[in-house]
Amino acid sequence: MTWRVWSLASAGVAAVTTAVYLVLVSGEGDTAFWEVFPWAALMVLATTASLWSGLSRHVAVGRSMAIAAAAVLGALGVVALFSVGIGFMLAAILAAVAAILAASPPT
Repeated sequence: MTWRVWSLASAGVAAVTTAVYLVLVSGEGDTAFWEVFPWAALMVLATTASLWSGLSRHVAVGRSMAIAAAAVLGALGVVALFSVGIGFMLAAILAAVAAILAASPPT
């Protein structure tokens, strides 16, 4: 499997985890939009970086985006460990694998 597949898998897991987070927060009913917005924006940004990594035509750009996605998704996973953090940690691991594969020469 190429690094693109790993990046796209990371983006998929991150997108599903973000959707689950938004459903959980909206189900609580007492959380204001502006309290959730920074976290949701960061989740969407990391998901977009992972998606951009998988769709990039240049290996260097894809590797850079995968590294950025892995860092942000990993940080989100640690912060949200007791709610949806496991999904973000899994997405971070997938993005890290994509970055490693993009850095290694093809065989």
